Amino acid sequence: MPVVLQSFTTPANTVRIADSATAPGAVTPVGPTIPLIDGNGSYIWSPVNVSGQSVTFRSVFSFGAPLLSVALPLTVYYAYAGNETATVTATLEVLNVLGVIVLTIPLFSGDTNLGNPLNVSTVAADTLLAASVLGGTVNITVDATVNAPITTPYDPANTGRYLGQITVQQIVAV
Repeated sequence: MPVVLQSFTTPANTVRIADSATAPGAVTPVGPTIPLIDGNGSYIWSPVNVSGQSVTFRSVFSFGAPLLSVALPLTVYYAYAGNETATVTATLEVLNVLGVIVLTIPLFSGDTNLGNPLNVSTVAADTLLAASVLGGTVNITVDATVNAPITTPYDPANTGRYLGQITVQQIVAV
């Protein structure tokens, strides 16, 4: 299956839309730290670190829509890691060349890492873009709510972190 998109969460494609310790806004790089996702330990977090803090991140990953597509089957993989509980939800939107949303598809909702900050969790979704578009953009928006630990033994103590990686593959019919 050809890879259509592979990208990590970064300060360029992610913002904080909710933060229990400060106002929403930009993210701050943290790390490198573990666990690594495909060798990447470049985590992000809020500019404020508070014990038990809850932060919701919104990451938008984009790639070009085909010039004309009646049916484009895709598989979306999302790998993520974060302190304590991390819960992710994703939606795919197709925008035409004028930037108007012509199709919205929910991909996955409420997938969680069950509070294990030392492991990478994964979620996958298959979808079929059944729309005719003359170019434009496909946006995949991932919202992730992540909690910072409340007590040690984390080093440094009580700091939060979050890292996500998206891979979109086109399913090729044979």
